[in-house]
Amino acid sequence: MMSLECIVCESNEAEVAYKPPDILTRTTAKYKVMRCLRCGMMFTNPQPSDEDLALCYEADSYYAYKVPAPSFLRQQLNALLDLTRKVILEDTYKWQGVKYRGAERFISTFVKPAAWLLRDKVFYYALPWVDGGRILDVGCSTGETFLKRIRDISDKWYLKGVEMNPVVAQRGRDEFGLDILTGLFEQVDLPESSFDIITMHGFLEHVRNPVGMLRKARRLLKSNGLLVLMMHSVESPFLEIFGPDWVNWEIPRHLYHFSERTLRTLLERNGFLRAEIRHTSVRYEFHPRHEVLESYRICNRNNHHCNVFRLLTRTFSCLVGNNPTGHMTVFARANKG
Repeated sequence: MMSLECIVCESNEAEVAYKPPDILTRTTAKYKVMRCLRCGMMFTNPQPSDEDLALCYEADSYYAYKVPAPSFLRQQLNALLDLTRKVILEDTYKWQGVKYRGAERFISTFVKPAAWLLRDKVFYYALPWVDGGRILDVGCSTGETFLKRIRDISDKWYLKGVEMNPVVAQRGRDEFGLDILTGLFEQVDLPESSFDIITMHGFLEHVRNPVGMLRKARRLLKSNGLLVLMMHSVESPFLEIFGPDWVNWEIPRHLYHFSERTLRTLLERNGFLRAEIRHTSVRYEFHPRHEVLESYRICNRNNHHCNVFRLLTRTFSCLVGNNPTGHMTVFARANKG
C-alpha cells in the first residue's frame, strides 16, 4: 500500500470524498476516494498492491477481456449500427476506402438521415481521416471491439495494439490476425513520432503513472498527432445520486477519477493542446450497486434487465446532449513545438 500526491498539482493536501466498497478483490484493505483540496482531482488512496491489482485483470474474469456471443437480435442490431458507423465516418469524417458489403451501399441511403442525427454520438470511432494513417491502441485487449472494427470499416489504416496480458494479446493475434504487442505501454519499444493517432479507451484511469503514459504518448505521436482518451467522469449526475455506490468507481481497479477540468489541466501540463471533450452516458449508471454491475459484465450482457438500462441510458444521453454525464471522450493534439 502507498499514499500519493496529486498528479495534477502535486499537492499533498486532500480530503476523503467517498468510501466505495471493494467488491473486486475483497481484501481487508480500506480504500477511499480522495479529493485534492487545491485542484479537485480525485484518486484512490491508498494505492492497491501489485498483487491485489493483478486480481482485477485476470484473463478469465475481467469483463474487458470477455466479449460474449451476441443473440440473433443483437447481431442484427450490431450490423445496423456498423452500417450507420460507416456512413458517419465516410460522410462526416471523410474516411476513404470504406468497405460496404452486399446490399449495404443501397441500404445506406435509407440509413443516412439517422446517421446524420447520430454523427456526434459515435465517439468511439470518430477519428479524422489521415491518408495512410497509423493508429496505436493502448490497452487494446483482444482488439475485437476497436482495432478489428476499424479494419472492417477501412483497410487504409495501419493498426497496432499494446496489451499487457499475454494470454489476451495472443488471443487477438490468433483469432483476429491483429498486430498486438505484449507488455506494459511504458516498456514497449516503439519509434518516436511514428503514429498519427493514439487511442486509450478505459486505460489512463487504471495506471499508476498517468503522467508517464501521457508523456510517452506525446513522444510517439507525430507533430499535431491526435490522442483519444475515453474514461468515466466524476461530473456524472448519477454520482450525486448514488455516492459511494456509483458504478464507475470500480475500486480498486480505477486508480484515478477525472473531471473535465482536471483532465484538461493534466493534458496541457504534459504537452497536449486544444482538448475537445464530448460526454456520453452508459447503461450501467442507472444501477446503484456495483455487485450487480460486475456480475452482469462477466456473465451476461444480453439479459432483459440490462437491456432496459441500455434503453434508458441512451435516451438520457440523447436528452442531455454534450452536458457532463458518466463517460467522456477526449480528443487532444500533441504540441511538439
